[in-house]
Amino acid sequence: MEYKKIGVVIADDMEFLPLVERVTPLGAEKDEINSYETITFSVNGKEVTAIKCRIGKVNAATATAMLIDKTEPDCIMNIGLSGGVKGVNRGTVFAGTSFTECDFDLSALGRPLGVKPGQEYVYEADKALLDAIPEEMGIRHLKCGTGDYFLTKDSQKEEYHNLFGINTFDMETGAIASVCRCCDVPMLSIRKVSDDSEDSAAEDYKKMNALAETALADILLEVINKL
Repeated sequence: MEYKKIGVVIADDMEFLPLVERVTPLGAEKDEINSYETITFSVNGKEVTAIKCRIGKVNAATATAMLIDKTEPDCIMNIGLSGGVKGVNRGTVFAGTSFTECDFDLSALGRPLGVKPGQEYVYEADKALLDAIPEEMGIRHLKCGTGDYFLTKDSQKEEYHNLFGINTFDMETGAIASVCRCCDVPMLSIRKVSDDSEDSAAEDYKKMNALAETALADILLEVINKL
């Protein structure tokens, strides 16, 4: 498949601004979609529109749906920071292989945690996009969990890992993946772990986020260039 038009969903300023800084010299155009900030630019003949979705599942789903409707992309990509759950260290860069909304809870009705009646609740990343990542980049493949909170309790991390097999946790990927699945748009998420599995997630996230690192923006641009 050819990827001529690519949408990118990024949560907050400290994750979005490094990309803006990288592509502004390339003649990028800033705009908005219904008050959500966007920037459009070209990479190796591909038109890319990135949207700052803001934090959380509702924002992520809303922005992704609007971006798909407005730009009709061939695929959606996502970059950002994720908390460690099991088997990862701070600074690990990874591509998500699956995405689960861990905080979807109908247990009071006798349903297992995470299960959505009559529909999927674990969303798979697109294999062709995963395979397009150059091996020499050393990007791991890990399972992602999503919920509208910082996951800091060790007991809850253990529960989610045992139930869903996740290695990392964030506040957006499950929602982005759900919209992409409904719209039949391939998705790839490349993220960086902000804390060790046993560390203070909130403090480590704030420290890493404050750095406004360009690494993820550089990786995103390299992957897009290789598609």
